[in-house]
Amino acid sequence: MQKKINVLITGGGGYVGSHLSMFLLKKNFFNVFSIDDFSNSKKNITLKLKTKFKKNYFFEKIDIRDQKKISHFFLKKNIDIVVHLAAKIEASESFEKKKEYKFINLDSTKNLIKNSITYKVKQFIFASSAAVYGNVSSGYCSEKKVCHPINPYGEYKLQAERYMFKNKKKMNFGILRFFNIGGVNKFFYPFFHNRTSIFFLLASLLRNPKKLFFINKSHGFTKDNTPERDFIHIDDISKIIYHSLLSKKFFFVINCGSGIRTSVSKLIQKLEKVSGIKIRTKFRGARIGDPISVISNPDYLKKNIKKINFFSINKILKDCYQMSLSRNGKSK
Repeated sequence: MQKKINVLITGGGGYVGSHLSMFLLKKNFFNVFSIDDFSNSKKNITLKLKTKFKKNYFFEKIDIRDQKKISHFFLKKNIDIVVHLAAKIEASESFEKKKEYKFINLDSTKNLIKNSITYKVKQFIFASSAAVYGNVSSGYCSEKKVCHPINPYGEYKLQAERYMFKNKKKMNFGILRFFNIGGVNKFFYPFFHNRTSIFFLLASLLRNPKKLFFINKSHGFTKDNTPERDFIHIDDISKIIYHSLLSKKFFFVINCGSGIRTSVSKLIQKLEKVSGIKIRTKFRGARIGDPISVISNPDYLKKNIKKINFFSINKILKDCYQMSLSRNGKSK
């Protein structure tokens, strides 16, 4: 019988962590060790996973800032692979809480890497962000693009990447630069908790269809003067991470985006079609730290993760809408 691979997922109770846990557990040759402090997640997600995957799912409440607990965890467990997802993720908030963002997103990441090296972890997968690229007014971002972050969130992600590059001879590293993730798996209805804009907007709409929503303008020129983003389904992200775990490369960087350009205004229009609700909107000024346009060039991703077929933005929105309905005690 083949020995199961022990995978540690930090932020395991969160959006990406919970979906990834389920994806790996269904493969039946992983033991998933999940840690989270529930600062941006709910305990019922981990309980639901534990109920379904009794023997191969293990959870502990640990804050990644607690260096003693992290070291003790590695001492107790024989971890083969680390998938580091735990982080603070609000770009605009990172200006107000720079010290907190540095401590969680950079200093705690370094500590996690040091422990991984000490305890002979074979591979470290890091959830980075398209925020490392900064302001991209046109075109597409390839992995070779020079990075110029425009907010502390992106800057600390980039510094963490550079720390990994310095240590690439000590352990295998995979850096995954996430673009805008959406969608949700039915397994998590109606428990799922998420603060991303699509979920928040739909949930608010169902509670109050007459509510006025503000659309932040772009800092620079786009076709409709609203920021442009690249949306990718959460199940596609899980597939990318899974195939990254199987990689034998000692160091790699991959953009995790679909390469499809969607403006905020276009997103609102698509939401109206999915929900059948006319959304009341009003424009306001650009948000601090908000890039004009960040779209992935997915060529390298498609070359290295050959089994991926991107779900559409409509699929993402339909998933989110159905989840919002279930959370509000409705169905459609």
